[in-house]
Amino acid sequence: MVVPEALVLFLQHAIMISDILVLPQRYPHSDDLVDYQLGYKIEGNTGADITGKDEGDF
Repeated sequence: MVVPEALVLFLQHAIMISDILVLPQRYPHSDDLVDYQLGYKIEGNTGADITGKDEGDF
């Protein structure tokens, strides 16, 4: 996967989270982005695909 340079630069900055609860509290290094995103695609214990299949699904 080729990570866009703008995203690599964003991930390189120290990101401070205070009272903003809508953002992740940690971001991955660009080298770990694929593994980080897997958590949104598969169920962690079983490995089952949890992505939606129908229009409008995540």
